[in-house]
Amino acid sequence: MNIQLLEGKTAIVTGASEGIGYSISELFAREGATVYMIARRQEKLDAAVAQAREAAGTDKIYGIAGSVSDKDLCKQICKRVYEEQGAIDILVNNAGISNTYGIDSTTDEEWEAVMETNVNALFRWCREAAAYMLEKHSGNILNISSCCGFKPLSGCAYSSSKGAVNALTKNMAYRYVDSGIRVNALLPGRVMTPMQSKNRAREAQDAGKNKTNMHTWGDKYINRDLPPLGPDGQAYPALFLASDILSHDVTGVCLPVDGGSYML
Repeated sequence: MNIQLLEGKTAIVTGASEGIGYSISELFAREGATVYMIARRQEKLDAAVAQAREAAGTDKIYGIAGSVSDKDLCKQICKRVYEEQGAIDILVNNAGISNTYGIDSTTDEEWEAVMETNVNALFRWCREAAAYMLEKHSGNILNISSCCGFKPLSGCAYSSSKGAVNALTKNMAYRYVDSGIRVNALLPGRVMTPMQSKNRAREAQDAGKNKTNMHTWGDKYINRDLPPLGPDGQAYPALFLASDILSHDVTGVCLPVDGGSYML
């Protein structure tokens, strides 16, 4: 595309070293944004930043390593980006973890881990970034949710967490409707990412262990044989929602991008 739809904008993307987060980071940089990529592992993040800079043809891509669940780090990064760039124009909450177990096979620890990353951390990033956006009366928050938030066919913890993300997205959109801040969610369907590859490997390991595995790669809980999507196909809808040029009046939307798998 490369028509500079995000020229002059500053974006923070969490979970950015691979999969959907990486694809969004690279595309946003191509479209003119200064991008801060956030991910846990320094070495992997450094490689992703270098790759994105080369692909996008820009040095305005920075990496900050750390866990999105770190409360202090969240505050520090938002403060740093605001001080360095003068604004936080776009926040993409992409970081998340998956769990494909049914309720009968889900432990307290597994439930709490999913909720901490997918809901609690996302809530904090939204709150911290929105405070800076309010100062400018302008901003854009994009939460990467899942079709399972509406059609809960994956694990109980994961589906519940994404349902919460969808509700929070709409709640924030109501709150900021007259403030210049737009809040939307992107709902991927079956996207082949490293996280999903791990899910498939876990399914194989769980075979014969008397665990209820509701992950949607199988056919017990969903009837379809469409091929999985690639992460690049999520980046362009994300660009649409992040661009004030393309979606100036769009807020409170939970947009499925599933290739027809869920038909929400």
